[in-house]
This record gives sequence, structure tokens and C-alpha cells, in this order.
Amino acid sequence: MLPMYAIFATVAVFFIFLRFSIWRKKYCQRLPGKPPSFFNVFGDAAEFLFSKEIHIDVMNTIRKRIELFKKDKLTYIWITYVPFVLLVKSAAVKDLLKGNKMNEKSWVYRWMEPAFGKGLVTSLLFNLIYLFSSFSETMFGSTISALRNGSSLFKKSIERGEDIFISRLYKPWLWPSFIFWNSKYGKELKQHINLLEQVTDKIVQEKKEKRLRGESETLSGKYKALMDLLLEKHFETQELSEEDIKEEVKTFILAGHETVATSISWALYLIGLHPDVQAKIHEEIDQEFGEDVKRPITEMDLSGMQYLDCVLKTWKRFLRLTRCELRIVRLSIVCGDSNFHV
Repeated sequence: MLPMYAIFATVAVFFIFLRFSIWRKKYCQRLPGKPPSFFNVFGDAAEFLFSKEIHIDVMNTIRKRIELFKKDKLTYIWITYVPFVLLVKSAAVKDLLKGNKMNEKSWVYRWMEPAFGKGLVTSLLFNLIYLFSSFSETMFGSTISALRNGSSLFKKSIERGEDIFISRLYKPWLWPSFIFWNSKYGKELKQHINLLEQVTDKIVQEKKEKRLRGESETLSGKYKALMDLLLEKHFETQELSEEDIKEEVKTFILAGHETVATSISWALYLIGLHPDVQAKIHEEIDQEFGEDVKRPITEMDLSGMQYLDCVLKTWKRFLRLTRCELRIVRLSIVCGDSNFHV
């Protein structure tokens, strides 16, 4: 009897494989791209699945694919039998965002709910945690001692948690939640999430105690810290519960500061490509500081550097802050005059 079950299971698996392979081949004909071979179960993931530097190899695979089909509006990669459509040109983004067919976030975002809750998350953490000490002063009104030390446990925990999360996307056998949370990666991620919960609770409780004592903090004597504004909604209008505030704090910690990090990275990169812009910025700095080059920079200094301000604002017109945004397309969409169906 057992051999019969084994034969039946083998035949069933073969027909499932055959059905998905035929569907994948048919779908590949609708868009410009490099289709995986019919018997390639892993799809494009075969190029990086067993790599020691999987994150770098994934980005290289995407970069090469976009370079290969840069004349087209879009292309794709496959992770097993799941297609990921890559929008190469802004015209494709414009076409696909028309209407309300792409409002649903990808299922990948659900993986972040144990860490973020239902907070507003639009980007993923990147390994530039050192910026958070300055960023937290704007968000919370004060810096967090756990992040002052570059070798702190919290910093390492955040970096490792991000690594586990992204690695899961590249390993299809970890996609089912039951398998992932019972694997060694899921158990390790739970530890990092618990540490995040502890830090979040500490931040919220400290700010609540200060507010109850009447200690409201302002930035540069003018603006309130964002945490104080959230607590106002909690105490005065009851629009936000304490749990809502904690979820937003997690978003600030894990996602918000990447915007600052990415802004600085792109600005330095682009300024480095244009020596004439560097020279003008240098001249403006010399005019602002004169001979006193050792004194700390103030907001007044920055407000006086109008050319630098224009440079920092201009690059945002051409480049994005977030690395990617994932959306689910459930209805067929025609991409402009190219007649590509997504």
C-alpha cells in the first residue's frame, strides 16, 4: 500500500510542477525578459540561492537584468514560480499607477508585522544605524543611550534582524510562516523583536513620565518633538492608544532614519561626481565659517548656505529615497503603448 501512495504522490507533484512550469513559460511571453528554462524549479533564484553573499548577488542579478532590458519599460525575475516585475523606466510606473489597481501592498510586508505592527512602513532598514542618535533627537526629543555605543547590542540586533528578514525573501522554503517561525532563523528573529519591544516600551514610558511631570521638549526652542505630538493625541484627544504610539515608534526606529541615511549617501555620491559643484559648496562653506573652522555647525550656518540647500533638494527630483516598493497586481494592466500586459 505504501508504494502506491508514494507513486501517487510523485505523480501529483510532477503534474503540479508541469502545470506551474507551463504557466510560467506562458507568462514570460507577455513581457520582455530572460525566461528561466522549463525544468528550472528555482527560476532566477538559482543564480544567487546558494551564494555566500546572497544580498549582493541578488542586487547584481537585478542590475544586470535591468541593464539588459533598459530599452524596455519593464522586465522580470522569477523566484521559483513567483514573478517579480521590475519597472525600468518612470513611464512604466506612471502607466501602472493609473487607477486603483496597484494599491495593495505585497505579501512580503506581512512578514514585518511582528516587528512593526500596523505602523506606517514604506521602507526597509539599511545598515546605517549610526545616524539614529541624531535622528532620534528629532523624533523623540532626546537621544537613546542604547544607540550611542557603536558596538551596542541593540545595533547588532537590528542589523541581524534585517539580514534575516531579507534572506527569507530569497529562500522560498521559508515563506510559509509555520516553517519560518519554527526554524532557527525565526527563533532568532523573535529574540531581536523582543529586544525592540523592550527599547520601544522604555522610550514611550520615559516620554510619558516626562509629560506627566510637565516636561515638554522642543527642538531649537521652536518645534515640538514628534513623540510629544503623538502623546498629545493620546492624552488630550484619545485618537491614539499607547499601542498605536509604540507601533509608530518602531517605524521611526527601524525605517524612518533610513531616509536620512539614503539622503546623505546619494548627496555625497552625486556631489563627488561633479567637481564644479564641490568647488562652489567649498567656497560657500569658506564664506560662512571664515577662519573659525573648528567651531560646531549650527542651524544658522545651514540656513545661510543657499547653494548647498539647492543641491540637496535638486537630487531628490531624480532619485528615490526608498530602495523598493512592492505591490500586488491582481488584474491585467496594459503598460502604455508598448502593449505589455502585467
